[in-house]
Order: sequence, then C-alpha cells, then structure tokens
Amino acid sequence: MTKTRKAQYGVGAATAPAKTSKSTRNRRPAEEKLAELKRRLHDIDDLTAAGAALGWDQATYMPIGGAGARGRQGGLLPWRENGG
Repeated sequence: MTKTRKAQYGVGAATAPAKTSKSTRNRRPAEEKLAELKRRLHDIDDLTAAGAALGWDQATYMPIGGAGARGRQGGLLPWRENGG
C-alpha cells in the first residue's frame, strides 16, 4: 500500500502527531506585546527626532568640516540614506 493509500484509509494514523490549534511556544501575553510595541514606537520617535536635528543642523548651521560626520550620522537613519 502506498503512503497516499495508507493516509486515505487511516492506516498508521495512531503514529501521526496530534494536531494543535496553535503553538503555545510563540504566544505572549498582551501586556508583553504592548510593552514591545511601546518600546519600538519610542525608538522610532527617537530616530525621527535625530533625523530632524540632523536636517535642521544641515539647513541652518553646520560646523566647519561637519559635513562628513553629518553624512555618516544621517546614513544610519533608514529614510535618510537616499536623501529622504
């Protein structure tokens, strides 16, 4: 009997792993998910503020020789890599 025939007739079903509705390993409490979301949003806010400060510095007053450093700093911000 082939594997498909065995499955069709339920042969070997006792050795098949039991199905579960969802994996409990990856489940986290809502409070933990909310804390992670807040942390990520805080990081995004910090990066946005850093980008704004770099943009302001570039537009208004940049120290002599500061262009290289500002370019490196701005390059770390994902949306500023291409001048965005």
